[in-house]
Amino acid sequence: MWFRNLHLYRLTTTFELSPEELSEKLAEKRFAPCGRQAEESLGWVSPIHRSRDYLVHSAGGCTLICMRREQKVIPILSKLFASSDRGIRRGLLENINSFGSALPDSLVESQIYPSVQSGFTDTNPYLRELTLKSMAVLGSKLSAKTNNP
Repeated sequence: MWFRNLHLYRLTTTFELSPEELSEKLAEKRFAPCGRQAEESLGWVSPIHRSRDYLVHSAGGCTLICMRREQKVIPILSKLFASSDRGIRRGLLENINSFGSALPDSLVESQIYPSVQSGFTDTNPYLRELTLKSMAVLGSKLSAKTNNP
C-alpha cells in the first residue's frame, strides 16, 4: 500500500484508550465532504478502506488511524468578482460576453452572482449599467429561486 501524505508518530507516554474507546471519540469528528458554503472539511475515515465503518485498526500493539482533508478550489474569477476594486469589476463586467457562457451554472449561482448583485446598488452609474447588462449572460445560469425571489 502506498501513502501520499504519511505521518508517523511515536508516543513517549502510554496511550490509555482502547481501540474501541478511541473509535468512539473519533466518530464524533467523522469526515463529511465539503458543503456548498464550506471551503474545507477535515475528519476521520477508515484507515484500511474508505467504505468501512471502523475508524481504528489495531494490530501487533500498533494503532492506525486516518484523517482526511478536503478543500474546494475556488476559481480565480470568483475571487476577482468578490474584489472591491471597481476597476477589476468593471473589466470583468465589460468582458463577460467573452467568458460568461463557459462558467458552470453552480459556480455562477453560489459564488459569482452574490458578488455581482452588489453592482445593482453601486454609486457609479456605469457599474450599475454593466451589472444590468451582465444579467443577459448570467441570468440563464441562475436558478428559478434566485431569478424570482
